[in-house]
Amino acid sequence: MTRLVAAQGKTKSTASNSLREKLIKRERLAQSGELKSSDRVSKAVELFMKDQQASVEAEINSPATLETYRYQTDKNILPRIGELLLRKLRLLG
Repeated sequence: MTRLVAAQGKTKSTASNSLREKLIKRERLAQSGELKSSDRVSKAVELFMKDQQASVEAEINSPATLETYRYQTDKNILPRIGELLLRKLRLLG
């Protein structure tokens, strides 16, 4: 089954960048496999950072954005919840 990907933006360039980002994310998921509830937060962070690296390489995000994400994940997320299983997470609201 093939699923269509659509994106929009206020300008043609914005829409094109949005579509490119969605396609990069889809490809990353296809290459890495989907996350399972038995995976740890650290694996989700690793996949997220790979996706962000691809966005930088595609000139969607800046290298500074990637550096900020890396700093925050290394300093705050991974030390605190990196070893938690995804099934143990829940949204607070």
